[in-house]
Amino acid sequence: MAERGRSCPVFVASDGSLLVVAASHLQRLCTAFLNGEIGEIELRYIATALDFAPDFRFISKEIEECAFFLSSPEADGPPLHKVVSAVLRALREHVA
Repeated sequence: MAERGRSCPVFVASDGSLLVVAASHLQRLCTAFLNGEIGEIELRYIATALDFAPDFRFISKEIEECAFFLSSPEADGPPLHKVVSAVLRALREHVA
């Protein structure tokens, strides 16, 4: 990510149906990032869309918090790979 603190609009095309976001959805997102299939910008954009778009609801408060951690960079926080790995561990524990 070249610049920090910038923002952009999040667009979600929807048929109006409500999608419930479960741990498995965020696990796939984390895995895609850790495997290099998507970058930091894509990860944060998707997590932000899940968090703010009215067509998505989280199955639990814990899952919602995981999405928040993926969408919200901390300027002085740990490297993103560590955050994503920690979120992935938490998601796996939540499912177990």
